[in-house]
Amino acid sequence: MSTGPAYTAEGVPREKVDHLQLWQYFEGRGSALKDSFLQMMTWVLGFGGALVAFAADKTLNWKPGEPLVGNRLTLLLVSIVGLSLVFFALRVISEFGEHINRNFDRADRARDATTSLEEILAFSERPEAKAQKLPSICRKVRIIVVGFGAAFSLGILLALYKAL
Repeated sequence: MSTGPAYTAEGVPREKVDHLQLWQYFEGRGSALKDSFLQMMTWVLGFGGALVAFAADKTLNWKPGEPLVGNRLTLLLVSIVGLSLVFFALRVISEFGEHINRNFDRADRARDATTSLEEILAFSERPEAKAQKLPSICRKVRIIVVGFGAAFSLGILLALYKAL
């Protein structure tokens, strides 16, 4: 055993690590990521909703006795753009969810005053941390995004199916 001070990441002695400050930092970072996630998803979902409304208004015919799809090409293009947006949103949900989990894991680990900075940072990189469920807000938004995905998939099917 060494008799010198126990060093953490970047040569900071363990006794000089302010665990309260680390906890506040990681908690704040996790909360800020949630805020950024919600802001981005508000824009993405708003644009997705606008695409659905545009497709329903400009490409579908709601008069009885007439074909349902009035403009197949436009419906197909809008639906493809919308489905691309859905895939983008699903990737954003996954990425933000991982980062949110990582910061809250580090905040939880920082509460233990005997933990070194290396241990705090490594805690969220363990294999079981990567397999964590997404935060609840991410799972809820994902349900909405999947609903948009179903709507855009239906739009593609309607655009390609000639009998309607």
